Amino acid sequence: MTYFSSMVYGRRNTFFAGLNTGNIGATKGFMLVDLSDTVNWPHTNTGAIVIHGICIDIDPDGFTGSVKVGFLSNVDATDGDLTIFRQWDFTNKSQAINMTCHFEDFYMPVANIFAGTDLNDVTWQTDVNLFGPDGATAYPAGDGDMVIKITRTGGNIIAHIGVMYQTDA
Repeated sequence: MTYFSSMVYGRRNTFFAGLNTGNIGATKGFMLVDLSDTVNWPHTNTGAIVIHGICIDIDPDGFTGSVKVGFLSNVDATDGDLTIFRQWDFTNKSQAINMTCHFEDFYMPVANIFAGTDLNDVTWQTDVNLFGPDGATAYPAGDGDMVIKITRTGGNIIAHIGVMYQTDA
């Protein structure tokens, strides 16, 4: 089940986006929060994302590879850069991540580099749409968007991720 929510108890103007990737057997990128899209996402500001919490549940089912959560920059018609916020590497087929949750406040302005960066990645292009939490609609990548990349070297994977966030002007 994938979903959006605009009510998070105890936090004003805070939203929740959840994504279920389904069974993935190839390298693929997903949109978690489209910063510039205030029509399909519940937020109204488009300057930066403030993360209040993130939870992830990964069932690797023989998967080897990595799962990266991060923010996009320098996105154009040929590629983009992924600034990595969290990364999980699977080197053998028996690992699993079950509901790893982090509840911290991280302010992520578009121009900030928070961690390592994958440069010139063709997964992130303005002319390639990514599937988002609603499961049916595809969104073009853009600067400041929060995304997930599953890089597969073997096997399949199912990932569930949720993020509690708000946006700033």
